[in-house]
Amino acid sequence: IFAIQDEIARAVADNLKVILLNDGIQPLTSDPEAYEWYLRGRHMLSQRSEGSEKAVEYFQRAIGLDPDFAAAYAGLGNAYLWLGWSNNLPSREAFPEARRCARQALERDSALAYAHAILGAVHLWYDWKWEDAFTELERAVSLNPSEAGAYLDLGWYFAVSGQFEKAIASMEKAIAVDPLNLEYNIDLADIHRMAGDYNRAREIGLAMQELYPDNSEASWVLGMIDYTLKNYTPAAVYFRDAVRQSNGEAWSEMHLAMALAKAGQKEEAEQLLKKLEASSQVKEAAHVEMAPVYWNLGQQQAALDWLERSYEWHANWMISLRMDPVWEEMRGDARFQALVKRMGFP
Repeated sequence: IFAIQDEIARAVADNLKVILLNDGIQPLTSDPEAYEWYLRGRHMLSQRSEGSEKAVEYFQRAIGLDPDFAAAYAGLGNAYLWLGWSNNLPSREAFPEARRCARQALERDSALAYAHAILGAVHLWYDWKWEDAFTELERAVSLNPSEAGAYLDLGWYFAVSGQFEKAIASMEKAIAVDPLNLEYNIDLADIHRMAGDYNRAREIGLAMQELYPDNSEASWVLGMIDYTLKNYTPAAVYFRDAVRQSNGEAWSEMHLAMALAKAGQKEEAEQLLKKLEASSQVKEAAHVEMAPVYWNLGQQQAALDWLERSYEWHANWMISLRMDPVWEEMRGDARFQALVKRMGFP
């Protein structure tokens, strides 16, 4: 199996090499093997949460072969971003490590757009320094107009600001660079969901499900669309698929539990909650997604306690509090409103 995976990674790396060179991204290394590992790392990042741990390994191999390979440090930072986004590492570990890698990249190449994009993402998702995030992301696209990841996070910046039209336009620029990229398409679908364009969100989600049938992200976003529409039973079906496809990652079980609670299957939801509460990973990561599980099971104060801890630990999805309809039922609560104010959204 691993030999087959290596062959696939090598083939995709060859294709990615063409994409990167056409986009003006020319990682500065004279070591062909280091460049090969870099390309493999970039490919694994395109698989979102399922590929981030492998990407760390590949970028570290590239750096081991060429310690001055700036783009490999940026790639490693990108991988740590994904470990933080997926809560496979606690935010307070993953994002500072991503920042350190981005700065190491910029020490080697101050004009590397990829590194500016990673630093901007850290400011956005972890530091909550909104204008610093915007400045770094704009710097990235000015240095390289094909820096797709920067367009993606600029999209999230605009969404956090309540500017959904600008968010969609920015994410579409990312997709124009790499049309079949799973990450970019799933994020665009999610923004359409938050903006209330459920048909377009579903269309993108179904297209990604067809392209990546074994990846949990398409199942997740399709579940989120149904959940937002209050179609809780179909949402639970999609989230159950995501649990299976992600091999039971905690974030997928949280989404399943919150949908089951709303669908009237509270016994199973409570069993999942007990399992999640016993998980050291969940305790360490302060997943924001635990709050709706508690809330939907009638444990409102526990939900708000969890959100307050998530704020203290700078859990990345705290940036969704104002923009995502998933929080609709909590918005009338004074403690929730206080958290939104403390976030200082732009």
